[in-house]
Amino acid sequence: MPATHARPFDRSGDPQCAITYYSVGANMTTWTATTTIAGELVTQATHTGGQPDRNDVTIPAGHHTFIAWAALAKITDLNGTLHAGGTQYHCSVAPAR
Repeated sequence: MPATHARPFDRSGDPQCAITYYSVGANMTTWTATTTIAGELVTQATHTGGQPDRNDVTIPAGHHTFIAWAALAKITDLNGTLHAGGTQYHCSVAPAR
């Protein structure tokens, strides 16, 4: 996995959900959401030149990987929210190390 620099959309969040992202070449960015509890996970990558890549899935606790069909340099926002037990947990976002 190539080294990734911090981006303006990096943010802190609740400990129940953490997103790490990395570039997978000229036309793809991948991110993994790690959750400590089960629930409905909504993630979205917004990028120039196309529709946002949005995922809305019911997941168990664990690691969940998603793809945006855009280069990391074109991603303008990446975010996620985990809905569980009537509570919303905002995911932290950071580059993969």
